[in-house]
This record gives sequence, structure tokens and C-alpha cells, in this order.
Amino acid sequence: MGGFHHEVSVQIPSRDGNLKSFESRTLHEVREQFLRNEVAEDPWNVLDLHNPIPSTLPTFLMGENCQLLSRVRDVVLMGNSAERPMAAIDTWNEWKNVLEWVLLCEGGHNTAPHMDSHGFSTWLTVQEGQVGFGWMSRPTKDELDAWIGDPQGYLGGQWRYVVLQPGQTIFFTSATIHYVFRISKIQTLMVGGHILQWSNIGRWMETMIAQTKNPDTTNEDMDFTAGKYVKAVADLIHDRDRSIHDLEKEMVRKLFENVKMKMGIAPFYHKKIDSIELRLKATPYS
Repeated sequence: MGGFHHEVSVQIPSRDGNLKSFESRTLHEVREQFLRNEVAEDPWNVLDLHNPIPSTLPTFLMGENCQLLSRVRDVVLMGNSAERPMAAIDTWNEWKNVLEWVLLCEGGHNTAPHMDSHGFSTWLTVQEGQVGFGWMSRPTKDELDAWIGDPQGYLGGQWRYVVLQPGQTIFFTSATIHYVFRISKIQTLMVGGHILQWSNIGRWMETMIAQTKNPDTTNEDMDFTAGKYVKAVADLIHDRDRSIHDLEKEMVRKLFENVKMKMGIAPFYHKKIDSIELRLKATPYS
């Protein structure tokens, strides 16, 4: 990859629990740590590593329904332009590339049950090593509420797991409660990414509301970014009539109410959303 003086976020289990869950390490330090290939008592988990490989998105996620997050990126970087992105530096800084990334981990590093932040759906493809992936299977509303109330201590629900081999991919949708585990002696490498689906906007919004109210349920802080995603999606729905026809009426109405009442969107977006609701009332669904 080059640029070994560049820094990346690393989770280290011995880090003080009162601090952020990660600390910065240079790529040179990461390279030396992993080339030693020793059994680590304090295994490193390298997060958000840039993926140097051209598009690794699984083919089954390449349809238009799965491109909502890509369109959100376009709204942030391109505004009203249909040309190639030429965003100012401050605009680029508003966008964190969550579409594709690399996860590099020493053996034995485990991740406690959580939801991926921002209501993202996620795909992971194992490249090296074996990776255990577990999830709460079909939680009831009571089970989900109980877990949200105590994500670190809740022991109920029906849990399942699978051990992924190199070349295997797993995909899980918004709000999936999941955990990851690894064999202590084997380093692992995965490529992965996030998507949002047009057909899942209602569930996405419900998840965003739950996560902003209960920040301990997610793997990332959302304080300064949740509103930006909601505004971008509101822009997209406003500009794309066909998406409204594709969604269930009540789901769309619920989305608009949540945007206005729960996320504190500015009055400009209230007017924009109200105009969409008026068109919804005037246009029957096919």
C-alpha cells in the first residue's frame, strides 16, 4: 500500500475502558506487528483500513436497490452537479468512505454484540484465516428492547453463529445484533463494506432513531453524523418520485414523521418533506 507513515485506528483490548475504543498506529507499526505473526496476548484489530483493491462489492449487492448509500455519497460530494465529483476539501471532510474497507486482525480478538452504526447493512468477505460470526436470530420486540436497554449484560434471545472460511461472504441487514470471534493463533483479513437499500428505508429510520437514543448499542459515535445522513436521504426522496412509488405508503409517512419529530431536522427540510407528503396524497400507488 505504501505510505507507511500514515496512521490507522487500532483496537487494543488493554486500552483503558474510559477512553475511546481505539488508538492511532502508523502503517509501519501495523506491518511490523503482523509480520511477527506471534500469538498475541493483547491482539490488535485494525479498523477502517483503506481498501486498495478496485471494487470488491459482491455481485448480489450490485442492483439499484442496494445503491442508496452511494447516492447519499453523491449528495454530500456533488450537490446539484451530475458531473464527476470535484468537491472542496471541507466537503470531502464531511464524507467518511464507508462503502468499502479492510479489516485486519490478530488472532483472538473478539467483538462484543452490537449493531453497526447509522443503520448500515454490512457485507464481509474473508480473505485469510477463519472468522466466527454470530447474531441474535429473529429477536422479538421484547428481546430487542431488553438488549437495547442493556447491550453489554443481556443474555436472552436465540443466538446463532457460523465460521466463515476464505472466499465466503456474509451479508446482514440494518439493526442486526451481531458479534465476531477468532481463533487465538490465526491472523485474519477481511474486505467489507456498508450499503443502504431503498426498499429498507423504514427499518433504517427506525434503527437510526433507536441508535441515537441508545448510543451504547453501536460500534461508532453518531452525534455529529446522523442528521447529515437523514438530510441526504430526505433530499434523495424529494428528488426521486419513483422511489416513493416503490415504498409502502405507511412506511414513507412514518419516515417523514420521524425525520421531523425525532431527528430535529431544520425547518427547510420540514417544508421539503411536507411537499412530498402532499404529492403522496395526490398520487395513487400503482
